[in-house]
Amino acid sequence: MSAKHYFRARIRFLAVLSASGALAQVSCGGSTASDGAGGTSGSGGQASGGTPATGGSVASGGVTSTGGTPSTGGTAGTPSCDYGSAQQLCYSLQFLEDQLNHSGPWGGDAPGPEDAGPPIKLTECPSYDLVQSDCCNPAVAGPTKQGELCCYVFCEGGCCGRAFVIDGDTRLAELVERDDWFTLPVDSSSLDLDDTTRAALALIWREDARMEHASVASFARFTLELLALGAPADLVEGAQRAALDEVEHARLCFALASRLGGSALGPGSLDVSGSGHARSLADAAAAALVEGAIGETVAAMLAHEQLAGATDPGARRALQRIARDEETHAELGWRFVRWALAQGGARVHAALARAAAEALRHPPRPVAPRDVDSAAWRAYGRLSQDAAARVVDRTMREVIEPCLATLLKESGPSLRPEVSRASGPERRARA
Repeated sequence: MSAKHYFRARIRFLAVLSASGALAQVSCGGSTASDGAGGTSGSGGQASGGTPATGGSVASGGVTSTGGTPSTGGTAGTPSCDYGSAQQLCYSLQFLEDQLNHSGPWGGDAPGPEDAGPPIKLTECPSYDLVQSDCCNPAVAGPTKQGELCCYVFCEGGCCGRAFVIDGDTRLAELVERDDWFTLPVDSSSLDLDDTTRAALALIWREDARMEHASVASFARFTLELLALGAPADLVEGAQRAALDEVEHARLCFALASRLGGSALGPGSLDVSGSGHARSLADAAAAALVEGAIGETVAAMLAHEQLAGATDPGARRALQRIARDEETHAELGWRFVRWALAQGGARVHAALARAAAEALRHPPRPVAPRDVDSAAWRAYGRLSQDAAARVVDRTMREVIEPCLATLLKESGPSLRPEVSRASGPERRARA
C-alpha cells in the first residue's frame, strides 16, 4: 500500500475535524487542508473494551463469561492490569487446541513446517502464557477449571474494528450450521491448499465474520444512543447505513470461511442482555473514539493492505466491500466525537483525552500463524504478523495521532506516554 493511502485518509478525517476550527492550528505531520482531499477504504474486526461474554458450542470455540468484572487494581487472586480491566473467560479444550495448532501461542509462535510435528492434542488446560482471547489479548493468570472448561484472566483492552461491548465484555455469537448468511455455494474441493493453511484461513475468516456480525449490534446500539443524545439526523442516518454495511460484511466473510472450511456455518443467537442502559455523552464519546474513530481507521488501513495482496476472487470480493465501508464508518466516528466535544465541552474533552492516551499507549498488535503457506495466506487476503504490525504502527503515527491532536488541540507527542513496547502485554489485532 502506497503512502498516498495514509495521506488521503489523514486528510479525509482532518477535513471532518476542521469544522471545529482546529485544523489551522495543527500542522498534522506536515500536512494541511490545502494538501488535498479524498478517501480510501479498509478490514476486519472490532475495537474497544473487552472480551467475549458469550460464545459458542465446543465445535465453534465455546467461550463463556464467568460474569462480573474485577477492578483493575486487583482483588485477592486477581492480577492488576496495566491497561483495560481484568476479565475471566472460559474455553473448551477443543477451542484451545484449535488456537494453538492454527495460530500458535501469542498469535504467531507456532513452529514452522520444517519442525511442526504432530498436531497438539490437549488433555488438560494449557498454561496461561499460551492462551489469548477472541480479541487477541494474552491471558495473565490461570487456568482454573469450571466443569469441562478452562478459565483464564485477561487484561482486556480491545480488538481491531468496532466491537459490541457491554460492561467490558465483547459479545460474539456462537457458530451454528446454517447457510442463510451467504449465497455462494460451499465447495472446497477445488482449493489448492494444504490442510493446515486451509484450516487456519477458515478459522480466521470465520472469526472475522463473527466480529462483523457483532458490529451490526454495535451500530444498532449506537443509533439508539444518538437518538437519546439528540444527535443530528446525518449522524443517525450514518449509523443506520453502517449497520446494513456490517450485515453484508458478515455475509461475505461467512461465505469465504465456509468455502475454505468445507461446511456451511453462520451466526447463532447473540446475547444482547444489558445493552439497553444509557451512557452519558462523555462516556459515549470516549467509546466512539476508541471503537469507531480509532478502531475503524486501523481496520480500514489493514484492509487496504490485505486487498493489495489478495488474488482469490472471494477474498477480493469481501475486502473490496469492507475496504470501502470501514473508512466511511471511521469518518462517522470522527464526526460524532467532534459533535460530542462541541456539545459537552470540558467534561467530554477530559474523557476523550483519557481514551486517546490509553489507545496510544496500547495500540493493537497483529496476530498471524507461522505454520502456513505464506503465499496462500497473502492470496486469501491475510497479512503476516510483521506486515500487519507495520500497517498498524504507520496508521497510528500518520493518521490517528494527527487527528487526535487536531481534535484535542494538543501536540501529537504529548498525547503518547513514553512506554516500552516490551514492558507488558499489548493489544493484538488479527492479521
